[in-house]
Amino acid sequence: MTAAAPTKTQAMIETDLVDLLYRQTVPGLIATVVNGGLLVLVLWSEIGQIQLLGWYSFIIVASGARYLLVRRYQKGRQRHATRTWQNRFLIGVIAAGIGWGAAGTLLFPEHSAQHQMFIFVIIAGMTAGAAPFLSPIQSVYMGYLIPALVPFAGWLFLQQNRVHTVLGALVLVYLAMLFSSSRHISRTIRGSLQLGYENAGLVRDLTNSKQELERIMESTTDAICVLGLDGKFLRANKAAASMFGYVRGNLISQHYAMLFSADMLARVDQQLPKVFKQGQVVSDYEVAITRKEGAIRTIRLGAAPLRDEQGIVAAVVSAEDITERKQVDRMKDEFVSTVSHELRTPLTSILGSLGLLRSGVAGKLDHEAQSLIGIGYENCERLLNRINDLLDIQKLVAGKMCFEVDAHELVPLINQAIEINRGFSERFQVRFSFGAKLPGIRVRVDKVRFQQVMSNLLSNAAKFSPPRETVEISMQQRNDRVRIAVADHGPGIPTEFQDRVFQRFTQADASDSRQEGGTGLGLSISRELVEHMHGHISFISEPNRGTTFFVDLPAANPADQDHITAARGPISHQDRHDSRGC
Repeated sequence: MTAAAPTKTQAMIETDLVDLLYRQTVPGLIATVVNGGLLVLVLWSEIGQIQLLGWYSFIIVASGARYLLVRRYQKGRQRHATRTWQNRFLIGVIAAGIGWGAAGTLLFPEHSAQHQMFIFVIIAGMTAGAAPFLSPIQSVYMGYLIPALVPFAGWLFLQQNRVHTVLGALVLVYLAMLFSSSRHISRTIRGSLQLGYENAGLVRDLTNSKQELERIMESTTDAICVLGLDGKFLRANKAAASMFGYVRGNLISQHYAMLFSADMLARVDQQLPKVFKQGQVVSDYEVAITRKEGAIRTIRLGAAPLRDEQGIVAAVVSAEDITERKQVDRMKDEFVSTVSHELRTPLTSILGSLGLLRSGVAGKLDHEAQSLIGIGYENCERLLNRINDLLDIQKLVAGKMCFEVDAHELVPLINQAIEINRGFSERFQVRFSFGAKLPGIRVRVDKVRFQQVMSNLLSNAAKFSPPRETVEISMQQRNDRVRIAVADHGPGIPTEFQDRVFQRFTQADASDSRQEGGTGLGLSISRELVEHMHGHISFISEPNRGTTFFVDLPAANPADQDHITAARGPISHQDRHDSRGC
């Protein structure tokens, strides 16, 4: 197997280690020349001068050559060919090691214990002192250590003297200790360099992430700012300053209260504590701000807590200016409301007239005339239903729809809804089955609006059921809630459409989904009506197995028993919009 190629970081570490060796060489060279000179002076009278001068000349030449190598390396700032420069350095330190090994063998005094101890100390000092300079690459240090100590230890053993033998053993123990120390130093230096590169990478990544985040914040058209726990702006992007009408520098350290009127500030102060104290996320919250020059703008706010290991430290707030959109929506709603009201009165009159003709008030009609009037009546009724849906959603959005929530027994209400929609279901050859009845169970609802919800669910279930199928209606007590289920056995709601079921003006595009037309408002209106009665509407759907809608309503308290009212007859078109003068 071939060795794995070194990573870029490993290659950079090797280059740094070689660079470290060269940068630390000059002090070692000075120590070598000085200690070599001291050794010559001390042993001048004990060893032959020619022998001493020859040895010292070798030390001077080797040290000079190593110095020239360092100068050449430094002059070119050699950050390439790392292995070549390491090998050149290794040759130099081997020569230095050989020089000190020669000192221990050729210059060792035979008769002066004092001089023997001096040379022993000099060699020990030179080998130990080289450890911090050469240990960054352990193989380089061993290239110096082995030729310096092994020949010296061997020569001591050859003397066959007890003292010399002990000294030789000490030299080998010393060699082992220096080997272990250099290994630890080398690992420590390599680990430090590795950590340094990793930290540099993290800092670089963090810097890049911060810069990218800054670019995103500055490029978005939505206002993004950070509020401290004291409510003051800590940061704000360019869009925030533009939206609020302030220079960004003047916005920082200001309290958000300056953007709101007293009434609007009270509303905002109810929401932000949810973020600061409870860690909640506030979204799609509409408020009006007052710009610096006094202009009023409508914005949609969102806020989320910003945490660190200590907890919540700030809030990140985003804002979208929806002033123009609200104006367009108001114009659209006013247009729809005006057109719907203008169409509703004549349509009601036409519907009544066609109904009278169908009943034979103007005399018996032939089959063809009866059929044409029937078609006109049904289409007029359908158009009036669409207009009523538009008026309903307009009233719900504007908060102008009135509710009279009271305690009612549920079974009669459901039976009434079934009777109202039985004729519609028979057109599709579908029947209703009301099982799992719980007599005496009461709920708090607006009777008229409840029937509107049930009519939407029952008519949809009939419309999407295959012929001769059954729509099943059931009820269930769930603590302080009562659940009504309406289940069909149709094709189910497409998975990609399920998250938009309750949105306005939406309908699935299956081939049979529009066979009865519609505005796509029925389920949206139903959800609004149920939620206004403090209930909840949901559904489950399986492809080719059907859909079940659930309506959860609050059960009536025993104290409401005296207020229970009986269900009345079928609801007319006029009842849907004009009951109780709402």
